[in-house]
Amino acid sequence: MKVLEICEAYGGGVKRQVDYLNQFDDTKDIEMTTLVSSKRGAEIPNKYLVDDRLSAFPKHPFRYLSLMKCLHKLIIEKNIQLVHAHSTIAGIAMVVYKLCYHDEIPVVFTPHAYFSEVDRGWLKNVLLKIAEKFMSHFFTKVIHVSADEEDYALTNKLVKQSQSVVINNGVPFHEYEKISHANIDFVNVARCDFQKNPQLFIKIAQKIIKLFPIVASSGSVMDRCSMSVEPKSFD
Repeated sequence: MKVLEICEAYGGGVKRQVDYLNQFDDTKDIEMTTLVSSKRGAEIPNKYLVDDRLSAFPKHPFRYLSLMKCLHKLIIEKNIQLVHAHSTIAGIAMVVYKLCYHDEIPVVFTPHAYFSEVDRGWLKNVLLKIAEKFMSHFFTKVIHVSADEEDYALTNKLVKQSQSVVINNGVPFHEYEKISHANIDFVNVARCDFQKNPQLFIKIAQKIIKLFPIVASSGSVMDRCSMSVEPKSFD
């Protein structure tokens, strides 16, 4: 099977999953093509295709739309049989692609958290949920990275039960190493972006333990978070 992995948000946990899936390239009868944007600043393997027009939405809609023709050419030339879209912007790209070309190619979508999960006011919340529900009509399957994420999607009727599958994106319990500590440490290893709301984590942690929590991460709001935590290096 020839698979296209498409990812605009190539960074953090999304990057980790995309890179992991690429380990199966040329194995088990899978031939994988990966298209990403470089705008997230992550180091990109040489074998990946890069098109920064993926990141043009929503500020530059015409530039974003110009991507569709190249995407169609890629799918035809590579004889792609399945598309896996990671995160919302890549999901939107495949919705627009299907509307433009009426292509019946199956699309699997992994949201990696829904935009509507963050409270943006009742009107924006409603509009985002309508948009996310509309998008789901174009996906054969929607992969949720946790049971909680699936529960949110089903409760808000963003996807159908028959569409949804959970593939946990985390460390299996049997791989945990239990170590006793004299002190209580709060550690945030999530990406320091608006979506993850690291500043709320810092605020809550400081109220609970009256100390600086540890933020082991990077991202667009990392500099802002660094002013609220104690610098610490790890070997």
